[in-house]
Amino acid sequence: MTARQTVAGAGVAAAAAGAATLVMAARRWERRTRDVNDRLARAGGIHHDVYSERELDALPPVVQRYFRAALVDGQPIVRHAHVVQRGTFNMGTPAAHAWKPFTAVQDFYPLAPGFVWNARVRLLPGVNAFVRDAFADGEGSMRAAAFGLFTVADAHGTPEVASAALVRYLAEMPWVPTALLPSQGVRWSVVSDSSARATLNAGQTTASLVFHFGRDGLPTGCETLRDHDTLKTKMPWGGTYVGQIERSGMKVPGRAEVFWRLPSGYFPYWRGTIEPTYETVPSRSP
Repeated sequence: MTARQTVAGAGVAAAAAGAATLVMAARRWERRTRDVNDRLARAGGIHHDVYSERELDALPPVVQRYFRAALVDGQPIVRHAHVVQRGTFNMGTPAAHAWKPFTAVQDFYPLAPGFVWNARVRLLPGVNAFVRDAFADGEGSMRAAAFGLFTVADAHGTPEVASAALVRYLAEMPWVPTALLPSQGVRWSVVSDSSARATLNAGQTTASLVFHFGRDGLPTGCETLRDHDTLKTKMPWGGTYVGQIERSGMKVPGRAEVFWRLPSGYFPYWRGTIEPTYETVPSRSP
């Protein structure tokens, strides 16, 4: 049975279950999402309260240009980013794209590090999938359920899921530029005059990918090898960033696209806009 058939069948069952059951399921889903947020908010320590250009001295020139373009000296370090997303998600195949609208809220906790992504994808008229991806306590997880009630996918607890989640976190950090600083645990190495590799350890998991930068110093995309569930091998995966916006004194991408480079060609599967708000580390200055 395909995911679409599963979701369609869940829709019939949900209608029979009644509105009250669906309301309870949605509340339970949100409560479990809050539990992950609470764990992440309590995790981690304070490395620095503000960014200083002095920590750029040992970085590759292309990375120095990025931070000088995205941040100002004395920028408060972000401890929590709340990102509202709207866009489309490709539920099809490379031969037959099927873009579905979604809305999502993603919370990042760089001091943990970790995130939780809480999305609603409209698969069919009147049929919404609840999707929650997370990296918390060194473990990755992904769960999708029609109406938050009927499970369609559930993956967690394996090194592969943890690796995929941490790579995703790292790829999305241009939305939280201070999280990419060396003081936040990210190691940078030069690749070329316009690209550099970022590496981050979290517990037993390591993520690494190459960021590409434009003439203005800001990121234009990223790419790495990542396990592909269907092909059962590592394939090029990454994202593109466009439409830079300024929020809380930082320059961040306002739009993005996520893709696979498959044997059949380029396959985009996420396109969206973001609107972030930030909480910063309290200043320890007198």
